[in-house]
Amino acid sequence: MNTKKKAIIRIAIAAVAVINAVAAMVGLPQLAIDQAMVEIVYEGVSALLLVGGSTWAAWKNNSITPEAITAD
Repeated sequence: MNTKKKAIIRIAIAAVAVINAVAAMVGLPQLAIDQAMVEIVYEGVSALLLVGGSTWAAWKNNSITPEAITAD
């Protein structure tokens, strides 16, 4: 897998994590299962996804343009 594809995947994961966090903050509908346990698991997984995805996307060098790739 080339560098450009990896950068796009990292950006997509970070975007999904941010969208998920914003949706949870504004109270969009969630799964209709036992709410007490779902909320605990959902918030924990959301936090891990947000922190992990954002850190991964920020840590990696996201060279997307041809000039940036050449500079690397």
